[in-house]
Amino acid sequence: AMCIFTPRVAEIPLMAVKTDGGFGYDSTDLAAIYHRLFVMRCDWLVYITDLGQELHFHMIFDAAEQAGWHRAPHTRCDHMGFGVVQGEDKKKFKTRSGETVKLVDLLDEAVDRARQEIVNRVAQQETEGHEAFLKDPKDQQEAAERIGIAAVRYFDMKANRTSPYVFNYDRMLDAKGNSAVFLFYAYARIRAIQRKAGFDASSASTSGLKVDHPAERDLALKLLQFPDVIEAILANLHLHQLTDYLWELCNVLTTFYMKCKVIGEKEQASRLLICEATRK
Repeated sequence: AMCIFTPRVAEIPLMAVKTDGGFGYDSTDLAAIYHRLFVMRCDWLVYITDLGQELHFHMIFDAAEQAGWHRAPHTRCDHMGFGVVQGEDKKKFKTRSGETVKLVDLLDEAVDRARQEIVNRVAQQETEGHEAFLKDPKDQQEAAERIGIAAVRYFDMKANRTSPYVFNYDRMLDAKGNSAVFLFYAYARIRAIQRKAGFDASSASTSGLKVDHPAERDLALKLLQFPDVIEAILANLHLHQLTDYLWELCNVLTTFYMKCKVIGEKEQASRLLICEATRK
């Protein structure tokens, strides 16, 4: 057999070639990282698997460095491990028959629930005498697909990837919680203000930007934190930092919306710019 011993775990080698001349997972991963770093000339590799394979891939990275394929800091290799998705019983998420849950089924269920929520909201608006949007079933279906799929993706992203989390549709579609639905509402609120004001971002001047009200300052300061959040994510690959930031941003935006009237105020031009910066 041909083995590679790495300093990370000296007593457990990587099996490059088996005793019988065969090749296993270690061989395949070594060949893959050689091809990606030495042939394709990639400068950053991110391996995404469950946390149980973290040690294996770090040993692969060490072996690649020993061989001269991986040359930090000119090249970077990361393992982005994730925890287990659980059901309400805190056990590994499975169907009632014990089978693995398919992503397409989760997305379909999320879309169905989002569509029903839209139908209920339209009916409530009409009952209360308000103008109801999305009356057309085709529009409802289109909106439901966008909301449902975004809700699943956001819910998965907001969990600390190294920890298990409980899959829950109610929290996923909660319009008042840390969810994609809440973000959609915040975005829609900004767009409604811009439409009412006839705002055109392409012709807007930034020379009149003023940040005087405390709620304006809080929103502006939160926006300035965005580059730091991205830098942190690039460093540790924890995507939940982005959803945490967006959740906080939307809450600050809500306070701004409640305390700082935009339309018809002398600060309208400036506040429209703040809204546009938040939207983007």
